[in-house]
Amino acid sequence: MPGKKHDTKLKAITGYFESGLPYLRIGSDPRILVIFEGLGFENKPASGIMLRMYVGSVKLIAQNYTVYSVGRKPGLPAGYSTRDMSDDYATMIRNEFGEPVDIMGTSTGGPIAQHFAVDHPELIRRLVLAMTGYRLTEKGRILQRRVGDLARQGKWRMVYSTLIE
Repeated sequence: MPGKKHDTKLKAITGYFESGLPYLRIGSDPRILVIFEGLGFENKPASGIMLRMYVGSVKLIAQNYTVYSVGRKPGLPAGYSTRDMSDDYATMIRNEFGEPVDIMGTSTGGPIAQHFAVDHPELIRRLVLAMTGYRLTEKGRILQRRVGDLARQGKWRMVYSTLIE
């Protein structure tokens, strides 16, 4: 962008919002982009190699936004739905920003963003769905259940090999 100096050393900040949602923040533009993250197993802020990889993937966007990549609350109870999760995001956006923001739902965050758009349209300035779908096929449901079972057992190598499959 002509005339705009780009910060090549963007600092990433991680933590938890008051509502309990983990986040990674990068950038300092007044415009806010909240990314509803895809499937995660620990529901905590990124660290180590995952943090470096994530910062690398959003650094261009963070030149024109303050980007918040937000995960789910830790310790979600059985049966907690994507609609319940969208309500968690709505509470966080109302409390933290108090106005509509741009939303991006990636992967599993996409269905959450779709519920959010239906139930909380007053909190969205723009909505982007990336690398996501509106439903799972039967094969996708079976795969997601298998990955969930393996994750609950702590079989991380099998989780990642199943996902790559």
